[in-house]
Amino acid sequence: MKQFISVILLLFLFGILSPGKDKRLDSLFQAGTANLYNGNYDEAFSNFFERKLLSEQLRDSLTLAQSLTYLGEVCRATEDFDLGLNYLYEALTIASQIRDSFSVAKAFNRMSAIKFEQRDLDASLKFARQSLNIFQRLHESNLSANNMNILGAIFTVKKDYATAIEYYDQSRQIMLTLDDQSDLPNILNNIANNYFLSGQFQKGLPYAEESFQLASKNKTRVYMLEACRMLLKGYQGLGNFEKALQYSELASSLNVELSDEFKKAEKTIIELRHQNELATKENIFLKQINDENQRLIKLQRKLFWISVAGLIILSILLIMLFIFYRQRRNNLKILSEKNRLVENQKEDLQKLNHVKDSLFALISHDFRSPLISLDAMLQLLEIEAGSKEELSHITQRMKQQVYATIETLDSMLLWSRTQMEGTQIKRASLDLRQFSDEIIKTFLSELSAKNLVMENNIHKGLTIITDHEMLRIILRNLLSNAIKFSHQGGTIFLFVEQTNSHVEISVRDLGTGISPQVKQKLFASEHVSTEGTQNEKGIGIGLILIHELVSKLAGSIQVHSETNMGSTFTITLPV
Repeated sequence: MKQFISVILLLFLFGILSPGKDKRLDSLFQAGTANLYNGNYDEAFSNFFERKLLSEQLRDSLTLAQSLTYLGEVCRATEDFDLGLNYLYEALTIASQIRDSFSVAKAFNRMSAIKFEQRDLDASLKFARQSLNIFQRLHESNLSANNMNILGAIFTVKKDYATAIEYYDQSRQIMLTLDDQSDLPNILNNIANNYFLSGQFQKGLPYAEESFQLASKNKTRVYMLEACRMLLKGYQGLGNFEKALQYSELASSLNVELSDEFKKAEKTIIELRHQNELATKENIFLKQINDENQRLIKLQRKLFWISVAGLIILSILLIMLFIFYRQRRNNLKILSEKNRLVENQKEDLQKLNHVKDSLFALISHDFRSPLISLDAMLQLLEIEAGSKEELSHITQRMKQQVYATIETLDSMLLWSRTQMEGTQIKRASLDLRQFSDEIIKTFLSELSAKNLVMENNIHKGLTIITDHEMLRIILRNLLSNAIKFSHQGGTIFLFVEQTNSHVEISVRDLGTGISPQVKQKLFASEHVSTEGTQNEKGIGIGLILIHELVSKLAGSIQVHSETNMGSTFTITLPV
């Protein structure tokens, strides 16, 4: 039983680690795990010790931690527990430094196994649970099952056979879900042993028989030996001495083979211990050489820093000169910016002054005449001069004059606001046909006075998104100009062309047209006021205002006109 306990869980590492980065590491890994699996402990120890030395040369911390863990396992299998714990503590330290949780959990696992075989059950239980927690967090089913196997062994020694069987059975169930079931015979042996210890020989025998079959199939001598011992014990308990004798002889044969392997392994470990002591002495000598090198390096550094100090002082002086130069250049740049700002402010003041002068000129010129006309009409109404029809005509003319004056005032105020403080755009959806019909209705008296026909060819249901008030002022001014310059009895056309990205709204008249000289000044800052076909007057800012509003709406305006052939104004707006 003691020899079995010394080799339980022997195969937990086989197939878990990934191959090393170097081909030699890979070859040593495969050879070591194969020898460990087959119980060739002396050769396994040599393989993993050589892999440890190669890992140190390559400065591969992960592979070094793995190799140390395997060396600890070989020492556990050959019952050299103190040396095994030394290797495992070193593996745990390296794995913690590189934060490799998987390697940390494996080190805890093997330390638990050694503490178990030393009968330090509290320490073994502590390490097993630490390892199990990490493996469960990493979803490592194989190694979680292995830790449950160790916990089962601990409770077996504590003679709590029911709890031990529970842990072993959990381990067995996990193992059955895995592709690698090489450790399953060991778990079955442990279940059988706990049933035997509790006197339930009939329940334990099937587990021992299944373990022997699997171990024989895999040619795992360690598990075959223990299965034979379990079957011997079980058949003895049931009084079947013939079967017991058969398995006793087989167990003796396997035990001799494994004992030879143990002796070879012990000899190899002694030799490798000697090599390890030589390596330690060599490390001490190398440390002395390294200390001398460090002293020389410190001296070189001192000379280096003396040289660097002079360069630093020189660099500081150069930096100060550069900062002074840069500060002076920045000051000149700031002064230049201030001068430019003053010039811009001067231009803005001149522009505002020009707007002020223009407003005063417009008010004195374009508001005086309508007000004088209104005064004369009011005097006629006051004295009730003329017939009833004439008085009605005068009243209608007054309404038109008042409405035109209000429209003129609105345009002037909006134009002045765009010149001085800008306007905010408020976009919203609108039905263009309905919107344009409402604007046309406000010109019915002017259309009637000149016997004009207004054709609205915008199709119903056309919807665009724009600023309602800005578009209203744009269309009112365009339609007002079209009426102003149309001949008596003429026609004005309003139509639209639409694409995926924009809409073109056009107002066309068949009136006087525009001369090339006037056309060049239409959208200029200077005010161009031209009388209509019936001597209608304007304030000269309509097209300037239209141009500015269209620009604010991210659009454009074009004009096509010839003298006496009419004009077409087209505004293009995004949809």
